[in-house]
Amino acid sequence: MSVSPFDLIPIVNSVPCKIESIDIWGNNIYIGTNDGQILLYILEKVEQNRKISFKSKLEKKRSLGHGKKPIEKIILIADIGKLISLCDGNLDVLNLYNLEPSTSIGLAGKGVTTFCIKKKSPEYKLCILSKKKLSFFEFVGVFELYKEVFLQEAPITIEWCHNTLCLGYKKEYAVLDIDNEFHKVLFPLEKNSTPKTKLITDQSKFLLTTDDLAIFVNLQGEPVQGAIKWNATPVSMAYYEPYLITILSNKSIEIQDIASEKIVQQITKPPASFHQVCEGRGSGKDFVILYSSNPNAVYCLHFSNLDDIVQSYIANGEHKEAIRLFEIFFKRDRGVASDYEDPEQEKQIYQQRIGKIYEQIAMTEFYKLHFKAAFPYLEKSNIDPRTIITFFPSLLPYQTDFRSQLSTTESIYQIIETTQSATDKQGLSAEAKLELMNYIENRLPLYKDGTDVLKDLVSVFLKLLVDHNKAEKFVTNITRYHNQYYTQDLEEWLQQRQFFSELGIVYQYSEKYRKALTLWCRLYNNELTDAHGSSGIDESIALLEARPTAIPEPPKELVWEFSTYFLENYPDKAIHIFLKTRKDALAIDQVIDFLQPTGVKLYQQYLEYIIFDQQNRAEYLHTRLATSYIDTIFQQNPELQVSAKKNEIPQPDDNRQKLIDLLEFSNCYNAGSLLHRIRSSLLYEELVILYLRMGQYEMMFNIIVWKLHDFKKAEFICANFDPKSSLSTHHLKETNTNIPATSSTGRPKSVYGLSPSSISPTLYGSSADKNTGAYLHSRDSLSLNNAANSDKEESNTGLNLKEGLYDLKRQELFLCLLKTYLNYKQHQLIAANRDVGTTTVVPTYIIEFLNNYYTEMDPIKVIQLLPESIQLHGGISEYLIKSFNYSISQQRESKIVKSLQKSLNFQTKSEYMRVCSSSILIGSEKRCPVCSKPIGDRVFVYFPNGTVVHFKCFQIPYICPVSGRNFKNDPIDYPNSV
Repeated sequence: MSVSPFDLIPIVNSVPCKIESIDIWGNNIYIGTNDGQILLYILEKVEQNRKISFKSKLEKKRSLGHGKKPIEKIILIADIGKLISLCDGNLDVLNLYNLEPSTSIGLAGKGVTTFCIKKKSPEYKLCILSKKKLSFFEFVGVFELYKEVFLQEAPITIEWCHNTLCLGYKKEYAVLDIDNEFHKVLFPLEKNSTPKTKLITDQSKFLLTTDDLAIFVNLQGEPVQGAIKWNATPVSMAYYEPYLITILSNKSIEIQDIASEKIVQQITKPPASFHQVCEGRGSGKDFVILYSSNPNAVYCLHFSNLDDIVQSYIANGEHKEAIRLFEIFFKRDRGVASDYEDPEQEKQIYQQRIGKIYEQIAMTEFYKLHFKAAFPYLEKSNIDPRTIITFFPSLLPYQTDFRSQLSTTESIYQIIETTQSATDKQGLSAEAKLELMNYIENRLPLYKDGTDVLKDLVSVFLKLLVDHNKAEKFVTNITRYHNQYYTQDLEEWLQQRQFFSELGIVYQYSEKYRKALTLWCRLYNNELTDAHGSSGIDESIALLEARPTAIPEPPKELVWEFSTYFLENYPDKAIHIFLKTRKDALAIDQVIDFLQPTGVKLYQQYLEYIIFDQQNRAEYLHTRLATSYIDTIFQQNPELQVSAKKNEIPQPDDNRQKLIDLLEFSNCYNAGSLLHRIRSSLLYEELVILYLRMGQYEMMFNIIVWKLHDFKKAEFICANFDPKSSLSTHHLKETNTNIPATSSTGRPKSVYGLSPSSISPTLYGSSADKNTGAYLHSRDSLSLNNAANSDKEESNTGLNLKEGLYDLKRQELFLCLLKTYLNYKQHQLIAANRDVGTTTVVPTYIIEFLNNYYTEMDPIKVIQLLPESIQLHGGISEYLIKSFNYSISQQRESKIVKSLQKSLNFQTKSEYMRVCSSSILIGSEKRCPVCSKPIGDRVFVYFPNGTVVHFKCFQIPYICPVSGRNFKNDPIDYPNSV
């Protein structure tokens, strides 16, 4: 770096004795001399014309009384006001302020080799080395011994951090876990090497040196980070975050950044031969002092102007180093005044200063055309984004009032042109716009709606989105920031650059619908060419469909005027114009008449939307859709129109399935007209539904039994028939006419079991068994619908259609099926082949039918339908036994229920009379138990336990004011008379 971080400044020019040790706290320097004295100097900082100098004054001095022996080491503990010194093996504790003797260490303070204090800890602890013994003291008003550890060899240096002691022996380095007394050897030293250790306080690690190398180890003794190499043997070291300051044996001073492992400054010819360097602590932590013995003087390494150093790093492209250095020294500076500053104000100061650094880094990279590196720093800076936009003059709206604060603002294109290293000028310009777009997108959420800066940024952002062909993002943001941009400026910019598709969208959001549609019409008619090749078709359909909900719908006349072209050329897309709920709804009949010339597919699709999605129950719409389905079926399969001489039963295709679904789930169509249309056709499935709807059960069963031969289906319809919610048109006035919800495929879900999958070609056997699951599923669905409709019907009308033991309508349906079975031609063949006189043989399926549904039909009516020559024994007798037993059982149960109901009625009347029999008599002597005053003719309150009080003498209606009984939680069955 070009700027040196430190200036070497003298602070004490002449010390009366040779200096042996030194330490500093705040503005106080404590010097240990070779004749056993401690000198206290007070420093005063003087700043003039940005030059720093110091004045010093000898405040106090004291002799330790150990003779003229040098003071080898001084350590200050300012928090407890103590100074600890080592002189001729004696450890003394002095008062930091007046240098008077303080707490004595005792016998442990004799024969001391060296000592250290526990750093980076709120505890005040002291470790003393005496030969091979380590003594640990804790300050509790006095230094009290709490632990001793004996070593095999006496170390030369010791450093203490947390629970670890770093030991420097003559031949090796080691660490000691104090609590566990675990001693771990790290690595050996070369012969004649002197161990030197330094604690890197803020990172909790040790620096261990050899003659020309130093390594970092953590508290477990494991190597971390890298290594430091020196050109000479280190004599003394000090750590001034993030710098390691070292005095070398060649008398030079070397300053290294331990994070980057770079030498940032070297003082090869210092003004004196320095012996020791140490860092200040507390309020004096900005000091790094050195002393020399020839002459006896003290110098200070004063940190230079931080801004100049940061600027130097930025100029050299070392941006991360500049930011890291600023954060370290800002934290250091603010830490001194942290108790006096408002935290919010401190945060603002930090944001302002770091934001300025980010801005300087960004502009440096910007002018170097390193856009990808510049814009991330711009996002972190406090610069107004419009300042950067001024480098792109074609993007900034002309309505803006913003003026850049930069002294000179060349356009980005001029910068690119004048830069010799710009090889790909067009690519650089595109890269700059892309980074600007991303930068503005990240900054937009920071500004409130309606502000000028937001309008400027949104206008530029929309232009950049169009320039990069981000059509979807353009629509999203023009919707999100509606009316938050300069419309006229954007329209002119798009028109000039022939972005007609996006120009139409701007017209649309400005509610200039006809102008937008006309512009897009010129695009798909090839009268104009869009710069991005858009045809304008999708945009036109979206506008007519009123897809953007953030703006009003276009007028209906535009739909009729412009949709014809799209219906003819893009029917699958254009139909969605009409398949959407509009606030100003299009007339249904008008849409139908408009769509009919375009083809039956669009016509049907619209009717399906009206019926199934919009739940429209108009009869003519349902009938028209069903008729359209029928016409399509007969047009594609003419052979289905006539059933004469056709033995094969056709399976329903997709078109027939649509018709079946509609007939099953809708009860709003004209069943008579549809039945007339397909009566003589082969559409048996459809006929079954229509006959059931019309109540023509005999015709329905004739088709199921005689044509489809599906007995299970016939019985399934009977078993699941509910008069209150049946398909029959005779009951439409009593049932809910809502159309069931459709499935995920857009087609209603079957609940009546009339789908093609439920048709069985055989009477019984394996084929019929395959559809059992389908029947059960349909039956469950039907029962749910029937239950809901039944509850609603009974609550509304109070009617009960079941008279006696058998439901008349269900019985009618079962008897009709029985009659169809008896008339079935196979029964005639069986009876003709088994000639047993005049006795008629009943087929097995009829007997099974009777036995399965004996609870549904009156046996008298069944017997009336059976042939007179039928045998009563066998299956018929079994049916009669079941049926009569059921009838007798039901009659008995009815009598029991009647008796129980009668008894309940009597009980209820008795309870009612008992409750109503309680009375209240207020005489002249009756007093209120709360206030003890007569009740008289005043308003009173009666509680169920018989308590009577004045109206004003109670607070809670359900709590007795006398007994405190809560009648909500503990009610009384019968009120007491008073």
